[in-house]
Amino acid sequence: MKDLKLSFLSFVSQCCTLCVSLQALNTAGAGPFSAVASCTTPPSSPGSVVSVRASATADSVHLTWKEPVTNGSPIVAYNLNVSDKHVIAVDKILDYVIEDLTPETTYK
Repeated sequence: MKDLKLSFLSFVSQCCTLCVSLQALNTAGAGPFSAVASCTTPPSSPGSVVSVRASATADSVHLTWKEPVTNGSPIVAYNLNVSDKHVIAVDKILDYVIEDLTPETTYK
């Protein structure tokens, strides 16, 4: 029975409604199933942003990316971290241009 439990739990995802009924077993056989109980698992934070691409000019960088797995709750914004020092908050968009950069400077 333990293997069945692990297999079932790997099937459950975030923000999923589960409906379960139980049945007792003994040496004489199986009893009737219980009434159905249900619950909804909560959403969780999104996955990592994927397919990030950058193209640069002398003083700007155009970034594009694909939306990550949302895990049951829609994306509402993104944070861009520039050189580990400056965070830029942007709306739910899939591209952004960082302007006014210093030419011939390395940014992470």
